[in-house]
Amino acid sequence: MSGQPGFGPVLGSLAGLTQLTGWPDRDPVNPYGAYTDFIIPRFGVPAILAALDRRRRTGKGIHLDLSQLEASIHFSAPFFLDYVTNGTLRVRNGNRDPAAAPHGAYPCVGEERWIAIACFTDDQWQALRDLVCPDGHGWAHEERFSTFQGRKSHEDELDQRMAESTRGWESKTLMDTLQSVGVPAGVVNDCRDLFEDLQLLHRGHFQYPVHAELGSYAAERSEMDLSRTPGSIDRPAPLLGEHTEYVLRELIGLTEEEFGSLGEDGVLV
Repeated sequence: MSGQPGFGPVLGSLAGLTQLTGWPDRDPVNPYGAYTDFIIPRFGVPAILAALDRRRRTGKGIHLDLSQLEASIHFSAPFFLDYVTNGTLRVRNGNRDPAAAPHGAYPCVGEERWIAIACFTDDQWQALRDLVCPDGHGWAHEERFSTFQGRKSHEDELDQRMAESTRGWESKTLMDTLQSVGVPAGVVNDCRDLFEDLQLLHRGHFQYPVHAELGSYAAERSEMDLSRTPGSIDRPAPLLGEHTEYVLRELIGLTEEEFGSLGEDGVLV
């Protein structure tokens, strides 16, 4: 397969990840973005560092052979183990998790405003139950929802009831309320929300360089805030060919005549 293009969406499908992503009654979808492109550098960087350390200690280089396909399969290990051991072929299951109930994204007040909620323990469920049905009565206190197995057996209705209960809440208020009683919950942010996120604002995550054509635009700084080498965005994205002369003359060392000759021949942009 050496001639197979190594794009993330292609590798996500070849690794079986696409078959696991989506709703059971719909077509499979790729994980968010070029998923394997995001995760493989986490393997590549330690491998490179180990190779550099070996060279420093021994003076010898080493060949690194890292397969994006093989490294991606690592993240599906539980599914492979289940298949090899039990013959169970995992299928798409939406937002549900085999170890939690409820586990999903539920609607809140407003257009396309959602909250993700996950209950992995009975204590978390009981805290959630007492919030949605605070008087000690109501659907959440029914016997069939009192155990994990019961909630799993009635998960379709559980999700429907949860959606009815969350629909009247503002998402941020509900998140804070649930977290205060020990229930894992998080607002489903969109791009607009990220620019208003207090934590990202506190860290100065978005910076605003000024581009010659675009004007001021948002750019992400490094996620790592290192004390000795913090990193920064010193200049905006370049225009096409903006630094061609600098690179060729100042860094590579072409003479004025050589550089002019390339321009006359139409080599340069």
